[in-house]
Amino acid sequence: MAKKNYTWKLEEELVSKIQQLAEKEHRSLTNYIEVMFIEKSQSVAVGGKKNKGKNAT
Repeated sequence: MAKKNYTWKLEEELVSKIQQLAEKEHRSLTNYIEVMFIEKSQSVAVGGKKNKGKNAT
């Protein structure tokens, strides 16, 4: 699967905390964030239940 680049604006304090977590796992900041996204996306249902109503709003 191809990867796509994104630009994020995050508070320096948050980036510092994530960097420390990444270092504890011997990962790069980018890799740590990617793994966090992957793990979260696997634990959450995307789209929820199918809407069975006739006039969904």
